[in-house]
Amino acid sequence: MNLLEKTIHNLGHKRTIRHNEQLLKLVCLIRTEDRRPFQADWYKGKESYLIGVDENGHFFLRDSGGSVFKLDPLTQEKEHMARSETNFLNNIEWDEPETFIQK
Repeated sequence: MNLLEKTIHNLGHKRTIRHNEQLLKLVCLIRTEDRRPFQADWYKGKESYLIGVDENGHFFLRDSGGSVFKLDPLTQEKEHMARSETNFLNNIEWDEPETFIQK
């Protein structure tokens, strides 16, 4: 099993990315063979492929140079996340255990 397949397999428990004092929770990652070029009328960047989405609706794209960035579809702002997809996948952390309060 390669790194992407392992990360997808563990996505139910290992889906947190810490970035610029934010906690981003991934809801899906897309297998390499299922990726297609990202298209939106307003997007004017390099050819990029959607690789994942977080719970706030941000898109994670890998551009033709290999870098991964976060794209906010509401503001159309692009933020660099990692210099490679491997680096991005290695930055995904296990979710912190939830604290249960007994009543």
